[in-house]
Amino acid sequence: MGRRKYSQEELASIFHRSGGKCHLCLKPLVFEAYGRTDHPSGWEVDHSRPVTAGGSDHRNNLRPAHPSCNRSKGTRSSRSVRAENGFARSPLSTEQREQAVRDNTFGGGLVGWLAGAGLGFGPIGVVGAILVGAEVGSRIDPDQQR
Repeated sequence: MGRRKYSQEELASIFHRSGGKCHLCLKPLVFEAYGRTDHPSGWEVDHSRPVTAGGSDHRNNLRPAHPSCNRSKGTRSSRSVRAENGFARSPLSTEQREQAVRDNTFGGGLVGWLAGAGLGFGPIGVVGAILVGAEVGSRIDPDQQR
């Protein structure tokens, strides 16, 4: 059975399903390095549920993975491989990640406001605490929160 060819649109959709990360090890991938086994951030399309285990070529079953991660996964489930790597779930999609960063930024700012007001920093100190809290919140990796 030959390898399926994917359009650039399909590849972009698959790539962004995991926010540009390997869905098995959560390390970054480079979109332009698709199909490159010689590139450290190269990637290929992996069937989350292997075809040999009843998986299909349906879009929901396709995820980006480093070639080495995909090879070491073999016919095991993605969930079991991620668990071995210490991750409970696949990485967030690009859209989910953007929303989580917005939520974390807001939450960090809220915590900063509460801390600044509660500690009596004064108006300027409260604004500073909000800004620091928002900055800290925006730097939290949503994939590591779950």
